Amino acid sequence: MKNKSKLRIHFVCTGNIYRSRIAEAYLKSKTKHVLVSSSGTKASLQNKGSIVWYAQRILYRQNLLPYMKDTWSDTKEENLKDADLVIFLGQKNYDLCREKFSFNSDYLVWDLPDFDDRHLNGKPTDISEEIKYLRMSEDIYSQLKEKIDGLIKDRNL
Repeated sequence: MKNKSKLRIHFVCTGNIYRSRIAEAYLKSKTKHVLVSSSGTKASLQNKGSIVWYAQRILYRQNLLPYMKDTWSDTKEENLKDADLVIFLGQKNYDLCREKFSFNSDYLVWDLPDFDDRHLNGKPTDISEEIKYLRMSEDIYSQLKEKIDGLIKDRNL
């Protein structure tokens, strides 16, 4: 059931390790007037690995750890139905949810880059790959921050 007193925004990505969890923490840090949550379309298939470190590094450096939820969550139909606004962080996340679930919530698709899961499965990579992903993590965070700051301004959150 939707909460009538506060706007509820739900972020959806693939693993609920990086993009949606950071988006959730960042938006929570910016407003107390919105209920914010996140999930991943394939969260239970997590490979973890380096991506967890990239997320933790960003959350720590940006003072977002107090706003981070404890663990990942699989996307469920209730997440989408209960939200006033669902923000899909990739077109493939939206497509998968449309195929799998029924929901009528307002939504946005922010087609942000995703990590290539094949290289983030806990297996060692060479230093040039690690540097590439470190830079990518910073770039994705910058894009998330810009999009969320715009959302806050546009919707007077």
